[in-house]
Amino acid sequence: MHAISQDPGFLPGWRAASAQRLRISMLVSAVALAAALSLFRMPSPAEVAPFLELVVELVRPTPTAAPEVLPPLPEDVPVEEEMAPPFVPETRTESVPAGDAAAGDDAAVDWEVARDEAIREVLDAAEREQAYAVNPPFERAREEAAVRFRASVAPEARHVWDNVEKDQLGRTILRDGNCFRVLNDPSAVNRWAFENFDQFVVYCDFTFGRSEGKELPWVDIIRERYPYLRDPVAIP
Repeated sequence: MHAISQDPGFLPGWRAASAQRLRISMLVSAVALAAALSLFRMPSPAEVAPFLELVVELVRPTPTAAPEVLPPLPEDVPVEEEMAPPFVPETRTESVPAGDAAAGDDAAVDWEVARDEAIREVLDAAEREQAYAVNPPFERAREEAAVRFRASVAPEARHVWDNVEKDQLGRTILRDGNCFRVLNDPSAVNRWAFENFDQFVVYCDFTFGRSEGKELPWVDIIRERYPYLRDPVAIP
């Protein structure tokens, strides 16, 4: 590799007169910039609105008449105050014969008899009100139908949809024998699984080979040693 000498006589053609080209380009740029600035016009500032005129009106206050002051009354002259007469309710008095008043005072009221008569009057009024009918034949037919077609008093058979109960997890289940179906699960953790899977599944409990448990031989010894473990009915 050969080094290029810095002597102007050995410079390539594209590097010759580079300073002159720089000066010419700067001159052209300055002329173009001056022409652009000469053509550009800044908007004139808006006219400043004049200040509002302040009008000061001096008004002389009108003197007001002084209130009339009455001379004080002498102390020895009493002041009469007008007061409305008190309201007295009107009372109506009824004249009672002297014989009746004496009889009422002397005769004693039998409250037991008065009570029985009042009860009898109330019951008679209620019976008359119930017996009143706009259409008596229709009322009689309805009473006969209520007796002939009354509901049966026999115990009704229990349907499968009546076996709704709560399990130990708080779920609402519908049980039919050993099988059940989950109707509602309040658990927020299992809510998604219940809405997508569990509510469409029927679960059944089956046991195979279950045998009754047998007590271990030492159970009777422990029960004899501690009386509170014995059956209270079997304790002699």
